[in-house]
Amino acid sequence: MLDFWYSERCSRQIKTIVSILTCAIIYYCSTFEKISPIFTLICLLIGISIHLLRNLSLKVDATKTYKQSLKILTLVFPIIAVIIIIYLLPAQNKMFTSVQAIGFVALGLFIVSIYENRQKRVE
Repeated sequence: MLDFWYSERCSRQIKTIVSILTCAIIYYCSTFEKISPIFTLICLLIGISIHLLRNLSLKVDATKTYKQSLKILTLVFPIIAVIIIIYLLPAQNKMFTSVQAIGFVALGLFIVSIYENRQKRVE
């Protein structure tokens, strides 16, 4: 999925639509139960770290011994982090807060990746 997100086939319009839909889903779920600001910040940081780990794994030479370990970390870290966050969420309306947590992880990734690949202004 990340390969498509970072590919040329995923246009700015697709990224914008996905980001808006994610915000709409988060807003809808927040009408039932709001996630706390601490969890929101942690989820956004997880999304940003996914982007940073992916970029780091792309920059490392294939000949390095830790390339495979970094690739595994890039795949396993987000899953474990989201599972821990969902486990720590309050039990009341856990489904709605879980959707918000996953949405904020996605938004953290979306915002950083879109900003990094934006067109530079010509002065």
